[in-house]
Amino acid sequence: MARPCVTQIQSNFPVDLMVGLRDTFGLKRFIETGTSTGATTAMAALAFPRVDTVELVAAKYQQSLARFKGCPHVHCYHGDTREWIQQFDWATLEPSLVYLDAHAPYPDCPFEVAFPLQHELNVIGRGLQGKHCIVVDDNRPDSLAVPFDYPQQFGTSQFVALVPGPCDWQKWHLTDYPD
Repeated sequence: MARPCVTQIQSNFPVDLMVGLRDTFGLKRFIETGTSTGATTAMAALAFPRVDTVELVAAKYQQSLARFKGCPHVHCYHGDTREWIQQFDWATLEPSLVYLDAHAPYPDCPFEVAFPLQHELNVIGRGLQGKHCIVVDDNRPDSLAVPFDYPQQFGTSQFVALVPGPCDWQKWHLTDYPD
């Protein structure tokens, strides 16, 4: 689906992984924590009919609003991901690709705000119902503390994916991406 409002895609999220998970599991929505420059948001905007993204830093949020102004299917939010992620009813939400990338050291920011991953997983895990895919950026697979049972986990030190059923994850060539 062509989206003329999207330009300059330079995401570190492998497009083949994003599209492969979408197609394999019938995902209808992309939910992202940590918009930053909007690179991954832009790629998701080409692949999904609905994109939701949240950013903590006000200046980056304003940039994302400007960048995606002409994209009615992209919804940008400003706030703490720990609060924002609780707005979704994960049990009834359409199957989604959830990209957790809101972990970055911000000066004068409490640790739990700058690194909300464990909180995000706790909230999402309450209603997963085995239908959403979760991809975590910048986290080693062997150190990810998943507080719920999930059928399959795979990845590298760059990406960890939790998927609702078996899949041939090697076809997405995760080892081709730098750790």
